[in-house]
This record gives sequence, C-alpha cells and structure tokens, in this order.
Amino acid sequence: SAEAPTEARVLSLATGQLGTWGVSSFTSITASSHGEDSRDVADPVMLRTEHRAVSLATGFRAFPAGAQAGIALHSIFERLDFRRAVDAEARTSVREMVVRLLASHGLTGDAAIAEQRADEVTDMLGTVCGATIPGVSFTLGDIAPRAALKEWRFDLSVANTSVRRIADILATHGSAHAQQYAPILRTLRDGALGGYLNGIVDLAFEHDGRWWIVDWKSNQLGDDDSDYAPDALSSAMIEAHYTLQYHLYMVALHRHLRARVPGYDPALHWGGVAYVFLRGVTGEGDAGWFRDTPSVALLSALDAELGRRV
Repeated sequence: SAEAPTEARVLSLATGQLGTWGVSSFTSITASSHGEDSRDVADPVMLRTEHRAVSLATGFRAFPAGAQAGIALHSIFERLDFRRAVDAEARTSVREMVVRLLASHGLTGDAAIAEQRADEVTDMLGTVCGATIPGVSFTLGDIAPRAALKEWRFDLSVANTSVRRIADILATHGSAHAQQYAPILRTLRDGALGGYLNGIVDLAFEHDGRWWIVDWKSNQLGDDDSDYAPDALSSAMIEAHYTLQYHLYMVALHRHLRARVPGYDPALHWGGVAYVFLRGVTGEGDAGWFRDTPSVALLSALDAELGRRV
C-alpha cells in the first residue's frame, strides 16, 4: 500500500526543503519563527512595551502567560456556550466549568489564587462574548451552538505554490494590513509546497447568512490598554505570521462553503476574520480585536494559486 504522508516528508517553505508530496501545516511553514505545536495554541509572550520588573497588570490581564495557559483557555472556549457566558443566571455553571478546566491544566495554585483566577476568567468570558464585534452589530453571545464549528479540522489540497507567490497575491489583492505583511512574508525562505496543508480553526460560525473565522489569542502583549490597540495588534499579527495563518484558513473555509452552500457566492456568504486577543478585550470599541475582511478577488486568487490536487 502507498506510504501515508508523515511530518518527515513535509515540504517546508521555511527551510526551503524540496521533496515528495506530504502533509504540512501553518507551524511547519513558519518553523523558523514559530513553535512546534501544530495546534498553535501556545500563544507566546510578545511584549509590545518595555518589560517592567514588576507587572502592573490587573484582572485577567495578569493571568499566567505561556503555552499551558493558552492550551487551557482554548479548551474552555471549545466547551463554552457563548450565550451562557453573557447570562447572569448561568454564571455559576460557567464558572464551575472554568474551575474544572483550570485545575486539569494545573493553573489553579492555592485556594485563594484558584478563586481569583476562576472569577477573572469567567468575567473575561462574559466580556468577550458580550462585546460587539468591531464593524458589525452583533456579539459572540448571539451565536447559537448549532451555528458554530469549533475546533474545525481541515485538510487543504495544494497543487503547487510558494511563499513568494502567496506574498504577491496579498500585495495585489489583500487588505491594507495584508499588503503591509507581504514584504515580511517574503523574508521566509522560499520553496515549493504541494500535497495537503492541514490545520484546526478555533471557530467558524454563520450569522445572518455570512460566515466568520475566529481565533482566540491569549498572548501577553503588555500591561496597558495601548498594547492591545489596533496598531499594536496589527504588529503582533505580522510578527507571529498570524496573517499568513488566517489567509490559509480563509481558503479552507472558502472551499468548504463552495462545496456545501447552495448558490455559494463569497460576496454574499462571507463575513470576515476576527483574532481575539483575550487580555485586551474591554468591551469598549475595538480594544483586543483584530479584524479583516477578504475581498472576492483575494479569495479567488489564493484559491487558484494553491490549486487543487487531482
């Protein structure tokens, strides 16, 4: 029987290795600047301002940073009914879930710290799910479980592409943010990629006929509100190559919808992308939210460039 693709046969754009067809992922493409976790939930510390000897952060912003915290928070969002997060009567049951999952990931500490962290995480969930998503008029708390795909796994068939050609498309058809990122993307060593690109999207959901991609980020960017303002988040997205990540996610969802939604038209069925930097969301304005919306031309060009293996 044919040998199954393995990580040993990955074609890595980051190292420029050429080889047989295999399975790749966002983290293998950006291996020179990213962690090895294929789930990409480690959310590294990325301080935007000069590091202080003593942190001045309060509330959830002072929650432990690092890989284990990122994994725990992703686990909580995976199990969360967003509507219950904003329901005062459901707070007790939501908090019980938080306590259980923080304990399972070793993040409770002593009794006093455990109580404080449970309250802070529960409050954060209510704030994030109750905040109006920038640029639209609804909240995550408006999303019914049946309209959401959580931890959506995909395998994206790729005929033949390269990091340079993807960068060219972002420069030509991308948003202002994507155009700013394109030269940074070109700094990754170029190489051919073919086979299958796999990944897991934290959340894809439908609202009023339009589909959205959401990614939870627990990265510690600093203590101050300014560290989670739009310009700071744009810089963080570029630095971590999250911009490449969400463009690959968009192609995966684009193909999924084309295959499953009758009369699919990206101009009608696409909402956008939101990366939610959890420590920064205050519920006021666009603090903590990175947003982008793909154009039809961008989706079409990326889809055509990645091709489809036959």
